Amino acid sequence: MKSSYLSSPKIPKGLLSALAFLASFIVLVFLFPKEGKFRYEYQLFTPWLHENLIAPYDFPINKLPEELAAERDSISRNKRPYFLRDEALGRAKVEDLRSDFGKKWQEALDALAADDPKAAEKAFPEARGAELAQALSDFMGQLYSVGVIGPVEQHLPDWKPGIPVVVLKDNIAQSVTFEELYTVEEAYAEILADIDLFFAKDTGSRVFFLLKSINYYEFIKPNLLFDQATTQREFQGQLESISLTSGLVVEGQKIVLTGEIVDLEVFRILESLKARYETELGLGSTFGMILLGHSIMVALALALLLGFLLEYHRESFHNFKHAAFLLSMMVGFVAVGSMVINKDFFSLFLVPFAILPIIVRTFFTVNMAFILHSLTVLLVGFMAPNGFEFVFMQFTVGYVALFSMSNSYKRGRLFAAAAATVVAYALVFLAISLVQQGEWANIQWPAMLWFLGNGLLMLSSYPLIYLFEKAFGFLSELTLVELSDYNQPLLRRMAQEAPGTFQHSMQVANLAEHATREIGGNALLVRAGALYHDIGKMANPLFFTENQQQGVNPHDKLEFDESAQIIIEHVSKGVEMAQREKLPEAIVQFIRTHHGTSKVLFFYRSFRNKHPDKEIDIEKFSYKGPRPFSKETAVLMMADSVEAASKSLRVFNEDSLTELIENIINAQIKEGQFDMADITFKDITTVKAVFLEKLQSIYRSRIAYPEEKKSKAE
Repeated sequence: MKSSYLSSPKIPKGLLSALAFLASFIVLVFLFPKEGKFRYEYQLFTPWLHENLIAPYDFPINKLPEELAAERDSISRNKRPYFLRDEALGRAKVEDLRSDFGKKWQEALDALAADDPKAAEKAFPEARGAELAQALSDFMGQLYSVGVIGPVEQHLPDWKPGIPVVVLKDNIAQSVTFEELYTVEEAYAEILADIDLFFAKDTGSRVFFLLKSINYYEFIKPNLLFDQATTQREFQGQLESISLTSGLVVEGQKIVLTGEIVDLEVFRILESLKARYETELGLGSTFGMILLGHSIMVALALALLLGFLLEYHRESFHNFKHAAFLLSMMVGFVAVGSMVINKDFFSLFLVPFAILPIIVRTFFTVNMAFILHSLTVLLVGFMAPNGFEFVFMQFTVGYVALFSMSNSYKRGRLFAAAAATVVAYALVFLAISLVQQGEWANIQWPAMLWFLGNGLLMLSSYPLIYLFEKAFGFLSELTLVELSDYNQPLLRRMAQEAPGTFQHSMQVANLAEHATREIGGNALLVRAGALYHDIGKMANPLFFTENQQQGVNPHDKLEFDESAQIIIEHVSKGVEMAQREKLPEAIVQFIRTHHGTSKVLFFYRSFRNKHPDKEIDIEKFSYKGPRPFSKETAVLMMADSVEAASKSLRVFNEDSLTELIENIINAQIKEGQFDMADITFKDITTVKAVFLEKLQSIYRSRIAYPEEKKSKAE
């Protein structure tokens, strides 16, 4: 019994989903690399398992990315700073010092001359002043001639004193060591040392004190100014000058023989041949063939998904939102994988592919999560370097995550799943590394940090589940658990206004949940749907037997067809109430379908018995439908009818319950109520057995307690 339920009768069945598949095909083909695929698979330090490989043409040996990165790092660590020599500044500061010394000499002379002119002429002779002024100018000029430099670290934080400094003067570059130049502090110390050395004979004299009183810091400023533009330009030039190759392979040269170990040198040659081969394969007339190959590959993957949907989840193919969600998950993860591989922003290990099966499992079956995850990983694996290792790793981790999230409505399970995936990634990576490297020392342990980041990103599953739930109208297990809480406003209201209906709904929920679990349906969904399926009875609770007080039946005052209409209307009123309270559409469908197109038999037969000769309008006694369209809605219809009818049994035993269940469900089958549902006769047989077992436990007679006999004294 397959579903043919459609939410929109105006659009041909599956047309929108088919268009979504076509759009996905175009996008996926676009995401595939435009180059061809090297025909050989190989790993470093493993045997060459293919035929002898001879160079088909001349090609350069490219340096490995690690080698180029090491060279770039070396250039970066030895980045030389460039400085411009400011000659004018040096001359100006020398003149400032000479002028300041002259003023101080004259002031000292004038001050001493006021008391003793002869002593002044002796202490500060004019010739001696000119001699000292020239000496100070020579000292300071020598400092500026060598060069006074400021702190280099403020311009280049990674600079070390051992790295040469380049001084530019008149477009001529001179490379000097940092030790050859003066810092401001060193220049100050140097000029004081010169004074102590060259004016030692004047120590203790008025002239010596005058020389020491000058604040030489005022006249020592860096005359070597950092040239940011030249430094960066030269650095970029050094980076651009790095040779990308380190040798040449000529046509006919042996590259590797079968069984030889692929050492580092052979690996570099193979990588170079692969790059040349794949680039040239994507040019000219071969591009069309590559595009055709990619198209066939993508078409096969989508065909497998389409076949799976049509065979096992036809209702999801007919539901455009479901199909769009599944395809968007596949295309989205392939797009992220393609971007990371092509742009090399970060490691592919960081992309949490295990989120895909977790999210899909939340809204669909485990099988659906398996197939979608597998096809997505296979498509990305064709683009990824070391495709086999990537596919094996993602298969393993995805399945571990899926098994770890068997109860996704328990929030703690996500943390357990994230931890399990990190461990799975680490173990698979360790196993592959040991096979390829052969020893612990060669394992790239820092890669484990990517796996840790991957596990942290998996914690975003719950926010994503919420977004997808709202965007595509899904129901997650967590939401179903929340809806099934008896403290929900509608359920509390039903317990107060229609207590009999509330008790009936709980019994139906228990029956339907157990039966659905046995046949592989969504037990949480059917339980939530069962709890709300009769909320429409709250509009007229006393017109339904389970809510009536003893001896009071409002139907006694109505005609049978009028009573039938009130009974039938509880479906439409329930739908209106559910929509007003914004219940999910999946829950509303249980309200719509729980009676299908069946008849209100009690009033129908009563009307026919009362008016045997009158023509009956069967529509007045029939529910409007639609009929159940899924396992869950079909099981609810059976559980609702069986539970309600069981209340009217006078004798409760296995035979009477079996006869009741068989008669009701077989009548529903005969009426074609389950023709649109994806439920089999085997499933229905299982449902009957579960109903019998549960009803027997409900109506099993209890032991009668013996009455206490009174004593003679009493």
